[in-house]
Amino acid sequence: MKRLTLYLSLIFTALNFGPFGVNLCRADEGRTVTHSEINWSELAIKDVEAAYQLSVINHPGMHDVRNPGFAKQLEKAKQEGLKLAVKAHSSQGFAAAIARFRTVLQDGHAGAIDTLPSELKPQRSWPGFSTVWRGDALKVYYSELDTVAKGDKLVSCDNTAINTLLVERVFRYYGEVEQPGSWWNHGWRLTIDDGNPFLSPLESCTFEKADGSVYSLKLNWRIRPDDVSGKLKHAYNGDKLPIELN
Repeated sequence: MKRLTLYLSLIFTALNFGPFGVNLCRADEGRTVTHSEINWSELAIKDVEAAYQLSVINHPGMHDVRNPGFAKQLEKAKQEGLKLAVKAHSSQGFAAAIARFRTVLQDGHAGAIDTLPSELKPQRSWPGFSTVWRGDALKVYYSELDTVAKGDKLVSCDNTAINTLLVERVFRYYGEVEQPGSWWNHGWRLTIDDGNPFLSPLESCTFEKADGSVYSLKLNWRIRPDDVSGKLKHAYNGDKLPIELN
């Protein structure tokens, strides 16, 4: 079995720091450390603290007189990351703590990311359909359910408006909520379960069809088949359209 290493990589504008990590192999026993043997909370706390310290030392915002609020924002990012780090008892709890640090910082050019090996990530779950943010709405992009069709708009889930859910559930861990591109890039995450222990899976959603009719659906979460990824290849840049040039 191949050797595993956890890395937290920090990338800043015009600066590229090498990764630092925690070895997940017990060399003295000749075996790989299992998921349950890792102290995820301790690891998350150390990495959030390290992300903060490297930012203090290297981020130009600490010295930018035109950005007087950066130091306070960085401190807030650390505190928010640590709130989750102390409760992290799994790989995805660890990932959520790091993501929270990055998202609170709201800096498109700096932050921290985890690069957990696939062996330590749970399989992604879905409710049988995938969504994308287009224009001003979250719409179904691909569905394997007879009752849900491509193009149907999600109106609400669990009696909460979709825009509110995106802010509270997606933009709490990903992207920049004030950037329209982040809605396009991360909107699909609302109908995916990556195992974040700080988010409970949605239970039901209400949809609106193109003709204005509305219907509701109780969500049945299950492991997403591997072949679905290939069917979503145009979800990021949009569907391939015919060339309209003569």
